[in-house]
Amino acid sequence: MSNMTQQGGAPDFRERMSKGIIYTIVTGTLAIGVFLLIAEICFNKGNSGIPFVTQSLLPLWGTWVGTILAFYFGKSNFEAVSKSYQEVIRKLTPEEKIASLRVKDVMVPFDKIVALTYGKDKGRRLEDILNIEDFKQRSRYAIFHEDGTLAYIVHRSEFTRYISDNVFNGRPIEEVKATTLEEFIHDGLNMPEPPAWISAVAFVPATANLLEAKQAMDAVKKCHDVFITLNGKKEEPVLGLITNSMILEHSKV
Repeated sequence: MSNMTQQGGAPDFRERMSKGIIYTIVTGTLAIGVFLLIAEICFNKGNSGIPFVTQSLLPLWGTWVGTILAFYFGKSNFEAVSKSYQEVIRKLTPEEKIASLRVKDVMVPFDKIVALTYGKDKGRRLEDILNIEDFKQRSRYAIFHEDGTLAYIVHRSEFTRYISDNVFNGRPIEEVKATTLEEFIHDGLNMPEPPAWISAVAFVPATANLLEAKQAMDAVKKCHDVFITLNGKKEEPVLGLITNSMILEHSKV
C-alpha cells in the first residue's frame, strides 16, 4: 500500500486500477457468457458462443489478470522488502552503519573543496586570508599544491593565534597582519616543535569505507580531516575530503 493508503487518504491509483480491471473482466466474462447462453437457448444456434468464451476470451483475459496480479503483488513485495531494509539500517550500530558507506559516495569531491593553492596564494597577507568570504563559515583552510596534492591544513585559530602572539611580543599590529602565507608557513616549519596543522591530517585509499576513515582520523592527534587519494598516500593528488562532522552526521542512528 502506498503512503496515501497508509495515512488514511485516497487509495493508491495503481491499486484501484488493478482491482477495477479485474472486476471488469470477471463481470464482463459472466455477462457475455450469460448472453451467449440465452442466445443459444432462444435462437437454437448450437454451441458456437460458449467455445468462443472458453477458448478465446478466457485465456486472453486470464493473461491480463495474471499480469496485473504479478504487478500488484510484486509492488507490495518490493515495498515490504524496502521497509524491512530500512528497519535493519535503523538497528545498526554507528560503527556498522558507517562501515557500510564508501568514502567515494559521501566525500566532498576535490573540485568542491574550498581551498587555497600554495603556489598562487603564498604571497597573500594573513589579514586578507582571514577575510576571504568563502572561508567565513569554515574553521579550517585546506592548502593544495598545483598538482592537487595536499600541502597543509590550517585552522583559522592558528592564524589568529599567530597574529595575537606576535603583537603580544611587541611586533606592530600592521606588520603582523601583513605577514604572508609563505612567511607564516616558514615560521611554523622552523619552530622547535612543528605545530599540529602541519601533520594533523590522515589519508585513506579510494576503496576505503567511512569506518576506516574514522579509524585513520582517530590515529592522528588533533586530526579533523581525512583526504582520499587513489592509494591512500599523501604524495598522490587528492580525490576528496571527509571531515569529522561528516562522519558524525553519517553515524547517527
